Amino acid sequence: MLRQIFVIITFASFILPICSLLHAQEIKTIDGVKTIINEGRGEWGKDPKVKIELIKTLGDLYGEDEELMFYLPSDIAQDQNGSLYILDTGNYLIKKFSRDGRFIKSFGGQGQGPGELNHPTSINIDNDGNIVVSDQGNNRFEVMSPDGRYIESYSLQDIRPGIFRFNSIGQIVMAASGIGGGVIVLGGDEEEEETSNPLFRVFETSGEMKNKIGEMIDIGDGISNSMINNLYYCLDEKDNIYLTYRSVNRIEKHSPSGEIQFRIERELNYEVNKPEKAKVDRSGGNISISMPKMTFVSNAIAVDSKGRIWVCTANRQMKDEEKVSKMISMSSESSSPTISLDGATEITKTDMYDLEIYSPEGLLLGKIRLDHFVDGIKIFDDRLYILDENRGMQFYEYRIIG
Repeated sequence: MLRQIFVIITFASFILPICSLLHAQEIKTIDGVKTIINEGRGEWGKDPKVKIELIKTLGDLYGEDEELMFYLPSDIAQDQNGSLYILDTGNYLIKKFSRDGRFIKSFGGQGQGPGELNHPTSINIDNDGNIVVSDQGNNRFEVMSPDGRYIESYSLQDIRPGIFRFNSIGQIVMAASGIGGGVIVLGGDEEEEETSNPLFRVFETSGEMKNKIGEMIDIGDGISNSMINNLYYCLDEKDNIYLTYRSVNRIEKHSPSGEIQFRIERELNYEVNKPEKAKVDRSGGNISISMPKMTFVSNAIAVDSKGRIWVCTANRQMKDEEKVSKMISMSSESSSPTISLDGATEITKTDMYDLEIYSPEGLLLGKIRLDHFVDGIKIFDDRLYILDENRGMQFYEYRIIG
């Protein structure tokens, strides 16, 4: 009898450390915010309870079908009928596809007239089912019907249109300038003085600011602050806002009114550079700015119908031979910017990205390794769309299983 008990205890003491290697979670209150610190592979371990199955790709860089040849596609939207709208930024077009990927039509086009585009950056569907595009080049939002008919344009006072999303009551959530920037929410009801650097600003669609939400990371340097606060975000069906920072090991959930519900940190395979101030050198009438070196951590976030949080996170830093740089230039002969790429645009495969899946409470469930580059993700129903903007210039459509 004693021998049997000894065997059981020894086995149990062996199992517990193995489980802790698979997933370790610690919950702390840091600066007054609930923070979930995740370590290990996640609750699912090596056997993810969710899988993704590649269905098709939208976009064919080297094909003969011009309708499938995108140049720097930047965003995708889906209407209530399941039709897909791809913002083909480099070609100044919106391309409409059926749910099964059949091309239907293109509309938009380069220009400054009604319904024309100059430097479009983001696309979404409003509550009336219309197509809305933010156009930085023309400093306005373009509103078009699902068949491409121009409806109206509008601009926001002192705000340059950028990446944006609609919430359930038709308000606009818009990212500030930069890669992901801060977040601006249009449609609030309280006005307050400009005394801080908020993550969110609340505006009427007329452009009048009504409220400010959240607080940016501040290291005392405006140039570096703009880099540190580069973020990507999405909304769930209850209008909660989820953020992931490009160069900070932090994921956040905010309520619709802006209160932080929790922060998530996770274990990474590399050290994240601490925020530093930019170095400004003024000599002989010239000014040179040395930007601080930033670690690349994450570049996409989405929430599925079950409330699970999907985050695209780098498992390593990009190699020099994988890098692509984007250059935007203007000429006196054209009002539209010219976008060009330099670097390894022919390389479309990589092992540097993981899809991390978190529970609605912020617990790391598991990871899925991807085999291609990622510049953004969106989830519609059971479909995950992953953007490769600068290389394959296409969207990968996956079915979420589980």
